[in-house]
Amino acid sequence: MLEVSGIVKTFGAVRALDGVSLSLGPGQIVGFLGPNGAGKSTTMRAIMGLIAVDSGTMTWNGAPIDSDTRHRFGYMPAERGMYPKMTVRDQLVYFARLAGNARAAAERAAETWMERLGVAARAGESGGGRDHEAHPRRADRRGALGPLQQPPARPRRRRQPRCGHRVEGQGRAAG
Repeated sequence: MLEVSGIVKTFGAVRALDGVSLSLGPGQIVGFLGPNGAGKSTTMRAIMGLIAVDSGTMTWNGAPIDSDTRHRFGYMPAERGMYPKMTVRDQLVYFARLAGNARAAAERAAETWMERLGVAARAGESGGGRDHEAHPRRADRRGALGPLQQPPARPRRRRQPRCGHRVEGQGRAAG
C-alpha cells in the first residue's frame, strides 16, 4: 500500500503542495484531477523521488520509500522523453534493459505487453503519437506500483474508449 501523508513542497514563494495525503491499496485505480498548477505532476514527481519534499512522509507497505522500491514503480510523465527515430519495440526493449532485464527477457516482456495492450501491430513504427505504446515501458516493473501516468493534454479520441479498459485490466491484474 502506498501512503502519502502531509507532503509539502515549495518552489521559492510558491507552495505547490500543501499537506497532500493519499492512500492507494492493491488494485485501486485513482486519478488526479485539477487545472494546470494544481500539484498533480509535483505529487507524482515527489512519489517517484524526482523532487524532494519539504515535509511529510511517503511509505510503501509501511516502510519509507527508498530507491530500490521506486525502481519497482512504473511512471510515465507527460514529457515522455521517447526517442522519435526508434521503433516502439526497440524502445520497450531498451527501457526494460535499463531496468535490469536481460535482452531475451526484455524482448519477451516487450512482445507480451504489446500484445496485451493491443499495440503489437504498431511495434515497428517510429515517430510521435506513442502515448499508449509507452504503457508497457512503465507497466513491466517488478510488481510494486504502476503505472503512474500523466495523460496527454489532448488524448486522441479514437483511443479514449480503449484506454479505460486497459487501465481497468491492469488494476485487476495487480490485485
